[in-house]
Amino acid sequence: MRIDSGAWFPIPGFPGYEICADAKIRKQTAKGYKMMSVRVFRGHNIVSLSRGGRQRTFRLRSLVGRTFLRPLRKGEVYTHKNGDTLDDVATNICIMNQSELSRRVGKRGTRRRAVEKVDEQGEVLDAYRSARQAADKNYISLMCVTNRCNGKMKTKVPPFFRWAK
Repeated sequence: MRIDSGAWFPIPGFPGYEICADAKIRKQTAKGYKMMSVRVFRGHNIVSLSRGGRQRTFRLRSLVGRTFLRPLRKGEVYTHKNGDTLDDVATNICIMNQSELSRRVGKRGTRRRAVEKVDEQGEVLDAYRSARQAADKNYISLMCVTNRCNGKMKTKVPPFFRWAK
């Protein structure tokens, strides 16, 4: 991996465009160089490059990875080491298998919390693996269970739910 923060390198496949390790892109013009503007779209930095009269939009991490790491093989993706999708510096980009990335990202979303159904005295009547399971077994909505667990219900009528400790 070639990383020199002060040096500019040509972007493969896009003549006239250069990128530095700090994820800045410039375009060669008749008067010198023009810095390219980077936009944020759906939580990722994107930039538009043109070649042969056609404009294409790329995620900045893919241009950094293509320039400083290597082209991707089948089943691989560029990803951020620290998880910050707006931090596209060359030292933060790595190549990972799509399946491994899916396993890592999928673990973030599965924050299942156990729920207990309790009576007025606080005695546990039943325990559930998740709020969804508690809602299904008691024929009430998921939102109702989570609101009761979070103490947001204005009425104090059974059934009572709380997050398991």
